[in-house]
Amino acid sequence: MLLFYGASVSRVGQEFLWNYFKENMPELATKFGGVGSCLFQRCLKLAIERQCREEFAQEVENFFCHNLNSEDLQILERPIKQATESVRLNKFLLESNITDVDGFLTSRGF
Repeated sequence: MLLFYGASVSRVGQEFLWNYFKENMPELATKFGGVGSCLFQRCLKLAIERQCREEFAQEVENFFCHNLNSEDLQILERPIKQATESVRLNKFLLESNITDVDGFLTSRGF
């Protein structure tokens, strides 16, 4: 669980987390007590919600549609929607504030 919290704070870590989650989803579900467990769902959200690209949100939705049975998909429908909604909101906030963020970073030498 600490891996997910620690890695989610950087872009490289976020990409690592998503790939790790995809590759190890069955093991994580078993380890944390199934897809309905709070720990599994928190890992799912941490692996997804800090991204900010529409393409990523679509990739997430496609991944779960093709890699879960209908029962697990029904259980995870809400956490998946919440996580992809966060991705889309991050994208919107970044796009709507890009000029201000760019000016701030430029004024500080970045």
